[in-house]
Amino acid sequence: MSDILLDLAQNPRARKLIQSAGLPIPMPAQLLRQRGPAVERPLMDQAVLVGGKGELTPVIARTLIIAGGDPWLTTAELEAPFKELGEAYGRLPRLVSEPELGEAKKPSISSMVFDATGIHSPAELDALYAFFHPWLPALRKNARIVIIGRPHESATSAPAAAARSALEGFTRSLAKELGKKGINANLIRVEEDADDRIPGVLRFLLSPACTFVTAQPVSVSAAAKFEGDVSWVRPLA
Repeated sequence: MSDILLDLAQNPRARKLIQSAGLPIPMPAQLLRQRGPAVERPLMDQAVLVGGKGELTPVIARTLIIAGGDPWLTTAELEAPFKELGEAYGRLPRLVSEPELGEAKKPSISSMVFDATGIHSPAELDALYAFFHPWLPALRKNARIVIIGRPHESATSAPAAAARSALEGFTRSLAKELGKKGINANLIRVEEDADDRIPGVLRFLLSPACTFVTAQPVSVSAAAKFEGDVSWVRPLA
């Protein structure tokens, strides 16, 4: 991609002129990319909206808070694990309701995380719409969206398998709709015995390092054995 197109895209007057003239010239968004080595807290002081009523709230809370994120919760049912760890790290959760029109017009959210492990039938997929629809206008450019679910292969009923399979299509639709703003949307499929493997994947998908990764399902399993502590700044040490 040539630099001149990036420069024009950042000039409001030039962008408006080209669009009004109907010229077939793509106006790319300036993408957020990782500069330098890995950092301990890639989400430092960033608002991360969390929703869903699944089994992974404690893991999500620990991952976001240790990464430096400011958790915004859509329901009080999620508060307990966030409060417990948030006090130690100075990252107490903020309980929010649907944004008012004025707030929604002002982008304030850097990431959205939805725990879909509590969805067991197609009818319960309405929870995705209820969570995302009112808040999408509040997403900043280059924001990150992550949906976390279970593999459909491990479902114990046909409705549960159908609901789990639908998560990928929903994620891809979000990615296509919001991609023009540099926003990424990805799905994490976590096997039942691999919950403790989520932090590394979640941190990556919420960070600038995943700029060119979107609309992708990522599978997490416990097949590979690992012992010891993880260093986020020296992963190969």
